[in-house]
Amino acid sequence: MANLSKIIYVSDSTDPTYNLALEEYFMSICRRHEVYLFLYCNDPCIVIGKHQNPYNECDVLRLRESGIPLIRRLSGGGTVYHDLGNLNYSFITHPVNYSVNKHLETIIMALKSLGIKSYAGERHDLWCNERKISGSAFIHKKVVSCHHGTLLLNANLENLRGGILKPSNIAIMTKGIASVPSPVINLRKVKPELTMEQLQIALVETFNSKYLGQMMYPHHIDLDYVDEHMKKIHHGSVELRRDAKIPDIGQLKWSKI
Repeated sequence: MANLSKIIYVSDSTDPTYNLALEEYFMSICRRHEVYLFLYCNDPCIVIGKHQNPYNECDVLRLRESGIPLIRRLSGGGTVYHDLGNLNYSFITHPVNYSVNKHLETIIMALKSLGIKSYAGERHDLWCNERKISGSAFIHKKVVSCHHGTLLLNANLENLRGGILKPSNIAIMTKGIASVPSPVINLRKVKPELTMEQLQIALVETFNSKYLGQMMYPHHIDLDYVDEHMKKIHHGSVELRRDAKIPDIGQLKWSKI
């Protein structure tokens, strides 16, 4: 693979609408010779795949009462719970430079540098001690591809195993893609002293060594673009949670972001 301009951006925002909008922005400006590593943490939220039915994936009534956002992302894959104990990563590059295996190897090597042994599963997820620590999803366009995923550091697993990520007491038969449940574990269970900053630094350093080329700063961020996409994502979130009492799948409101 040819040398690429490497762009690393660690978001200082925990607003999920901002971070997802920023990811879309990076995809819109990524050039053929560039590869992005985008890291961020979100305040509590539920993020569902492009083709999923939220009523099958989570307790929409509880979400509505709690005020936790329900957001539809551009990629496929399953439903995920984000909070400040979860590190989100995005590899963004032109399709000619895109390699899921290389992305996963970068994360595996970063964890190894922290003394944590992990391995890739069949669904491009990552496992440690026979439990899942990371899931992946993908966006493919003509001139850009994105592989994004999660790393469980110290997430609220109660919201993952039950509670919020739990279907409402409404039986709905749909053609939506259902999530595949897996046993999960926080990295803190493996290495209790591990911090979010250490995890981020390990990923940045490994990414920098794994990819040849010059380190670049992000281009000027078009805040108007990001703001416009934030509004679309927020509107979609409100629409998804607006009426949790409607069991008719034909009446569900789907966001387009």
